[in-house]
Amino acid sequence: MKFPTKTLLCLIASQALVTTAFAKNPPSVPPPKPGEAVTIYRAWKGQRFTLPDRWDKRFYAVKGYHGSADGAAIDPTQANGANPQSGQGPHYKKIHKPKIYPSRANGLFQVGEASCSGFLIGRSMIMTAAHCVVDEYDYDWRDLSKAWFSPGLHLGEQELRADQKLASQNIVHPYQKCGVKNAYVAKSYNSSAYAKRPRDYAFVLLDCHVGQTTGWLGLIFPPEDSAGISVMLRGYPARYQNEPYFSLGKILKIDPNGYTLFANTAGFSGFSGGSLIASSLNNKCSPSAKDRSQCAIGLLSSEFENQHIQYTKMNGPIIFHALWFKNWADYVNPPK
Repeated sequence: MKFPTKTLLCLIASQALVTTAFAKNPPSVPPPKPGEAVTIYRAWKGQRFTLPDRWDKRFYAVKGYHGSADGAAIDPTQANGANPQSGQGPHYKKIHKPKIYPSRANGLFQVGEASCSGFLIGRSMIMTAAHCVVDEYDYDWRDLSKAWFSPGLHLGEQELRADQKLASQNIVHPYQKCGVKNAYVAKSYNSSAYAKRPRDYAFVLLDCHVGQTTGWLGLIFPPEDSAGISVMLRGYPARYQNEPYFSLGKILKIDPNGYTLFANTAGFSGFSGGSLIASSLNNKCSPSAKDRSQCAIGLLSSEFENQHIQYTKMNGPIIFHALWFKNWADYVNPPK
């Protein structure tokens, strides 16, 4: 597939955004399996992209951006001034200051009556779960014509509900309510395999550039020995009226050769597509103290076995493709 010269220049220039933190000691990564050398993405509006898989150490981490809005990066447990709710289940608590980075890079992704979470990876590109844009039963696109994404949303006193449905027309959006121009999922994604949901991730092109203000998350490939490290999930669970929540947990196991990892965080409906961050790895994707950006290691896919939550794990090809889509979005939807 041929790309416009400007697109190729964008991709070349993007190398400045790629951290080489793993260059000296990268995770051991096997070569692609037969038949997986090329990833094909299908689009909501019919386009099809054929992008090469790249198992290259340069794409083990991509830096984020903390945004132009005020507010230093802060752990939401500090912002809340309280410990997460505890009990026999996962630990979770409401985020009371969602307009502080990196919480403001996460948002509510509303597709009709379905609520999901998502997070910015560029000025106008988000990542979410593929099952949020593709119907789980007939494997067809959901109606994205009226879908919207709002980062840093905090309903508070303004939430209005009827029959448990979000009255979106009455919401005041702290930054911007963004519509959807297009969405992309891997052709090999199969939503009918509900229990495992292979490649359950999607790139969604927005009709705005809100990420310039809120900032966006970088992406990082979690090492094979990540089991046991602490992680934090951010999202908008439907059972808590689509308010922003975070959940703490630990990685239980990781598939070094595939696209999944498991953690013991909360996994309520609406958290799908939420970002998973491991603070212990942030120094690898954002080595500068002035940078303050944070990186996601995965996004929530589904509740799986024994209350373990399945995440789509960031790996070499996903990170490379995220960088490609991010730069391509700036080309087709340039900031004004």
